[in-house]
Amino acid sequence: MKEYVLGPAGMTSSTYEQPLPAARASEASSGHLADGTMIPGRWQVYPEMGPAGLWTTPSDLIRWAMEIAATRAGRSTGFFSQALAKEMLTVQKAPTGLGPWVEGTGLQFRFGHGGDNAGFHADLIYLPELGQGLAIMTNGDRGADLIEEIQLAIAAEYGWTDLGPRVVTMVPLGAAALRRVAGTYLFDYEHQRIPTTIELTGGRLIAHWPVQPAGEELLPLSALTFVSADHGYRYQFRTSGPKKVTRAVVDLGPGRPLTGRRKVGPAGPPH
Repeated sequence: MKEYVLGPAGMTSSTYEQPLPAARASEASSGHLADGTMIPGRWQVYPEMGPAGLWTTPSDLIRWAMEIAATRAGRSTGFFSQALAKEMLTVQKAPTGLGPWVEGTGLQFRFGHGGDNAGFHADLIYLPELGQGLAIMTNGDRGADLIEEIQLAIAAEYGWTDLGPRVVTMVPLGAAALRRVAGTYLFDYEHQRIPTTIELTGGRLIAHWPVQPAGEELLPLSALTFVSADHGYRYQFRTSGPKKVTRAVVDLGPGRPLTGRRKVGPAGPPH
């Protein structure tokens, strides 16, 4: 990796040394759990070197993206051929190219990738047609929420229209209409079934995901369409008849829908 990627990209602060040598431990952040406590030993050591073994910095991450963009544009030959760089940043199976996410068109064309280990969250976005991007790294299990807020602020400041804050118009719904979509849904995600409970409490509809047990409010855009208050995910509830809601589709972004089947029985819709 040092010979073929880290060195040519100028990622001088990055390493795949695993476990991290004691001489470099003072350079590393300590991971924290969702309740704010530090992970025992400061971080976990993973055997999966590829997806979980890189130690890096935000500056080094953005250098990687800039080098990929420069190779694609024919301004650099540090990594590989221009043809391969173009293929890398072409959607192979939505929404990914050969490695990074690839989204948008024109000036809003962008690529990047997020990642997390226990106690750490990071994200990288680069818009090669604008020569702009961001790399954000956090050392906490709740870092994804902070990253999203920072991204929204940067997108608004620099005119990244696809990624900026969105304005929605809410419609008033009564308790009966909200109760209609409340229940437990089993979402298919990476060969797993993720149970998510949507409950009506205090006149508000709250979605509880395993990764977000505290919940997130769903704001009504219509009787069957909602948007999550914190992340802006769109929830579309589907019916099998005029009244019975049987499924939910959550739009996490271009090419990233999650479909959930409503669970019936004792663990079904609350009353």
